[in-house]
Amino acid sequence: MLLAVTLIGFVVHERSLAGGRWLSTFLPLAAAWAGIALPLGLYQFETARQPAQIWRVLLAAVYTGPLAGLLRTLWYPGMIIPVFVLVLTAMTAAGLGVWRLALSFLIRKRA
Repeated sequence: MLLAVTLIGFVVHERSLAGGRWLSTFLPLAAAWAGIALPLGLYQFETARQPAQIWRVLLAAVYTGPLAGLLRTLWYPGMIIPVFVLVLTAMTAAGLGVWRLALSFLIRKRA
């Protein structure tokens, strides 16, 4: 889903995916998510199967966006663009929130 968020952003802004510049957004986003999701228990099956645990995903996204923005700035030195961080945070929360809700309902349906 993080890859989808990144690629959708590049497509919406009519940026080429050929040069690999999308990696400068995806890798910091993936690293930030991996570091934040682990302590919030988002890699545990019990968390994934409970729709009421969606707050963990949204909280992780709130922390992931700014951290990814900071990591991206280390990759491409410059200033952090607040609007970019806000949009990245919102899109990450929306994408992962919908994905996790769908996954939890699918798991519960099969059980």
